[in-house]
Amino acid sequence: GSIGENTRCQESSFNSRKELFGNATNFLLVPGDNEWNECYGYDVNSNTDWPRELWRGMFSGVSSPFNQFDTDFPGGGRPTIHRKPSNSEMFYFEHNKIAFFGLNRPARLNYISDVAPVNLNAEWVEDRLSLDSGTCSLESIVIL
Repeated sequence: GSIGENTRCQESSFNSRKELFGNATNFLLVPGDNEWNECYGYDVNSNTDWPRELWRGMFSGVSSPFNQFDTDFPGGGRPTIHRKPSNSEMFYFEHNKIAFFGLNRPARLNYISDVAPVNLNAEWVEDRLSLDSGTCSLESIVIL
């Protein structure tokens, strides 16, 4: 669902969602189509305007409670979540020979797929899958 569903997008809106999701275990949030691109201050030509940086800080930044898994998965193991350095909302992890990608495809004209020098989603998938090219150990891919 949309966290930034209106043009006000106050920090309190994001905080209320952070608190709502805060008790979940092993919770990752994938941005919706308009988490920040309908906020005042959104800049389609920037990857670091204040609305998306606020979202990243709360839901995917290093200090976010949703940055890494907090308990082992059933059957054991706790995958490491890798995040795209320039776009921490994009993530990748492997579990049981399956690659999981969390990508970001905002609605309308947007920086990630329309303005950046390359499609940042495609670049992230290609980068992560290239790490498996020598071993070919992955058996499946899930894209969220």
